[in-house]
Amino acid sequence: MINGNNMFTVDETLNILKNILYIEESDIEEYRKGKNQLEFLNKIIRSFQENIPFHNIFALASTRKARPSLDDIKTRIQNGSGGLCFVNNVGIYFLLDSLNFNVSLALSSVSSPDNHLVVLVNMGNENKSLESSDKVNLLLENFYLVECGCGYPSFTAVPLKGLIEEGSESEIYKESFLTYKFERDGDLILRMHGRGFIEPKTHQASKGTDFKRFYDFRTTAIKSIDELLPYFDKVFNDENEASFICNIRAIRFPSGKAIGMRDNFLLEEENNVLRTRELKDNNDIVRHLQIILPKIPLSECIQAVQRLYNN
Repeated sequence: MINGNNMFTVDETLNILKNILYIEESDIEEYRKGKNQLEFLNKIIRSFQENIPFHNIFALASTRKARPSLDDIKTRIQNGSGGLCFVNNVGIYFLLDSLNFNVSLALSSVSSPDNHLVVLVNMGNENKSLESSDKVNLLLENFYLVECGCGYPSFTAVPLKGLIEEGSESEIYKESFLTYKFERDGDLILRMHGRGFIEPKTHQASKGTDFKRFYDFRTTAIKSIDELLPYFDKVFNDENEASFICNIRAIRFPSGKAIGMRDNFLLEEENNVLRTRELKDNNDIVRHLQIILPKIPLSECIQAVQRLYNN
């Protein structure tokens, strides 16, 4: 059940599982036998969030405004250095595909239309992707959302079967510092954030609740990676879109607890609450980036900080 694909060979897939995500050999063998597939998927998701960070340091350090190539994505997953949604979610899409999961990509909107993407996994027995049928809602019964590239805790595959009817809601998830849920709104599924949401002022509240929209995604899958590329060329090349290169964003979840940075503030989780502490200077920022992002070269961290704060 490990087939490899056009990004990762079988050996590369196994190396990522064992040496980057630290998945136990016994878990891999159980999956090979067709057992505990959802449990195995959730172990991959949680370990990805623990070990492969979400960050924009490569984008800040680069003088070239361009989306990462597929070769860039492959390298950053293989060495565990990670990146933004286009790296992390495309990376886990190809990783899961190489493990023979039936995966699709779907466009999502956070701060502007189609500036994010998510991964959908069909855990049913039928070999269908969402675009293979006009009856999308019926197919949602077997689909799960996988999210490893939004900078917030998302430690489990989210079942979409309860989000078929208009106005339906998922269970409430409490992970790390964040409380979140999902809602159905027309053709979209909304990710709603409650306690712990860092950006509540810029996102629309749900009526009668403390939850606010973080993003929405379509339930229509992208048919191929080539179809996705023009959207992210725009995201990375358009200055009006590229808000992610105006400040530092970095976060990882070792043992399920957040450690990160926003601008010049250190983020540390304590008792499921995110605490902030202002960092005093560039050297302090670089030092803490190396703790949060241990697989990013020191030179990249220095260059990113200097470009941001010395211009």
